[in-house]
Order: sequence, then C-alpha cells, then structure tokens
Amino acid sequence: MPGSRREVVNAREEGVELVTTELEEPDESGRRRPVILPESREFLEADLVLIAFGFRQDPPE
Repeated sequence: MPGSRREVVNAREEGVELVTTELEEPDESGRRRPVILPESREFLEADLVLIAFGFRQDPPE
C-alpha cells in the first residue's frame, strides 16, 4: 500500500512489518495489483506494541 514519507517513518517507528512490493501486469479491468517480492520482509524488534488508529484525537460531540 502506498503511503506518504511520514506514514512510512511512523510505521517503522511503531514496529510495523514492512515488505517491498511491485505492481503486476494489469488484469482485465486494467488494475495493477501489488505483489510482495520474495525475501523482502523486514523484522524490527519491539518491547511493546500498541494498536492505534488515526493520528488525532476525535472525541464524540
């Protein structure tokens, strides 16, 4: 999945497993889907993993 430079940095800082992808040839609809390149996984050690969604607090009204 493409992401901004900031999103990639944040993901790495948070210990997300990263892989390198490339786009395959277009299918019958013209869509090019990403394919994980073999041996491209990166593993980063972590003492703690927090699952969070979003970057800003958004309390209900």
